[in-house]
Amino acid sequence: MNILSKLKRAILNYLSSKASYFDGNHYSIEPDEFRPIQATRAICIVARNKCIESTKSYTSISKKELYAIIDLEKKASENFVSYRVIESRDNESFEVHKTEFDITEEQATSSWVLIPESFLIGQCFKGKLVSIDTLKGKLYVYMLGTLHCLYHAGLIRSIETFKHSIGLPDNIQEIQLETSQYAAFLRSGIYIEELQKNHQAVCLNVKSKFSLATLHALYIAPLLTFSTALLVTVAFQYHALSQNEGQINSSSDEVNEVLRLSNKVKSINKDIELVNEQIANAQLVSEHWDILNLLIEKQVKFNFIRYERGRMVIDGEVKDSTALLRGVNDSPLVESAEYSGAINKSQELDKFNMNISLTGQDAR
Repeated sequence: MNILSKLKRAILNYLSSKASYFDGNHYSIEPDEFRPIQATRAICIVARNKCIESTKSYTSISKKELYAIIDLEKKASENFVSYRVIESRDNESFEVHKTEFDITEEQATSSWVLIPESFLIGQCFKGKLVSIDTLKGKLYVYMLGTLHCLYHAGLIRSIETFKHSIGLPDNIQEIQLETSQYAAFLRSGIYIEELQKNHQAVCLNVKSKFSLATLHALYIAPLLTFSTALLVTVAFQYHALSQNEGQINSSSDEVNEVLRLSNKVKSINKDIELVNEQIANAQLVSEHWDILNLLIEKQVKFNFIRYERGRMVIDGEVKDSTALLRGVNDSPLVESAEYSGAINKSQELDKFNMNISLTGQDAR
């Protein structure tokens, strides 16, 4: 995969060299610094101080209706704007994060793509607390779904204050970048890969003077080049991979079978330990042992066992409680067996409490 890695690195280097930074002034992104320039480049990273971010929740609305509302807001907005939608697990509500860019068409005329700085950092360092020395001051960022981003100012005088203000634990992983390190990070182009996974917050500059064909070419040309190289590389390696595939699958199946048997043995040992614990101090007669053997054959998982004169109380779990009760009552050693209380379902098992009365004088 060396060819593919080199090609991928070359594409990232090319795209990152076409990026600039805007915080009211324009800067090129060099390997270890931000250098003033006259205009934006193809990719413009917009600083937090030039982004107006807001969050709004929607309930009792379909996804289609929500995106229709977003489309209307985009058309009505005079500024560059992007939306990021987070859907709840139950699909009944949506959290919409809106970013409005404080940059004019004239200032962004050379840019095809606008990227909000806060989202870029949050996406690249997801779930981590980041402190960065930007050109406009120290910036604190944390994103895990919802984005939190504030400058070092006002009540937020330290990373600890920011951490506690958004309810993060003390042991959260922290990352700190100086200005030169931040420039090196942006120049590396790593963020381009991350934004491919979630590009909702990225804004396409369709208001400036360029054709749609040019806009598409920015992404399609590198994508086609990358895809072609990928296909060529895969073709060379496919034969070798197919030869090893059978052996790998065979080894994987053997490992899975060993793990399955190991888990089964552990489960059996656990049941044995529980039974041993319950009968360790009990004076058992032969009928007790026969009933225990019957229950084990029915694959009962014991929670506790109590012995009384002529009577046993079993609390446990089994797949089919009806079949178990019938089987116990069919035993010649049992005078009667019945469940005490209701049968409760727990996943695929029936949880029960059974009273067993034994026949014969030996049971007494």
